[in-house]
Amino acid sequence: MTNPAAGVSWSPENRDVCVYAELGAVIALGLHHCNKVTFYNPTSDAELIRTRSRAVTTLVHESSHGVQESVGLRPVSATITALAFGRTAEIRTMELASDCWSGAAWTWFIGQGHLSVADRSEAITFMYSLPDRPTHGTGQERGRAFERGIVEGVAACNQILGRPAYT
Repeated sequence: MTNPAAGVSWSPENRDVCVYAELGAVIALGLHHCNKVTFYNPTSDAELIRTRSRAVTTLVHESSHGVQESVGLRPVSATITALAFGRTAEIRTMELASDCWSGAAWTWFIGQGHLSVADRSEAITFMYSLPDRPTHGTGQERGRAFERGIVEGVAACNQILGRPAYT
């Protein structure tokens, strides 16, 4: 087991549990956001932020979970339920909405001159290359959600989520 770490916290604000677990092959939640904190393990999550495009895409995706929490959703609890009981629909919806949010942010970053169209092309390729995961969707689904955010903006992310959260 390399770099083991685990922790649990409770947020009275949104009545949600926050779990971080990086215990080798036993459990590896990896990079995620809950209760206003983004957790990152430099050993296991390095590939997700290897380039500027990947880092921006991944960290903006995680920021979306904070937006979801602000409207009463519980991404970490949904993930734990999905892992424990195989109920993936709720978390998959939140994950795809977060991919969309990341795409919408790219439109803003490029419009502000912070990132380039070439950077965005790398990010699109990255999203489509992500491995299929029951809790997050397929690389194809994630890439499509990301591109939908680029083209349609945050309104599309609200549609994916099934409720207004993003403005």
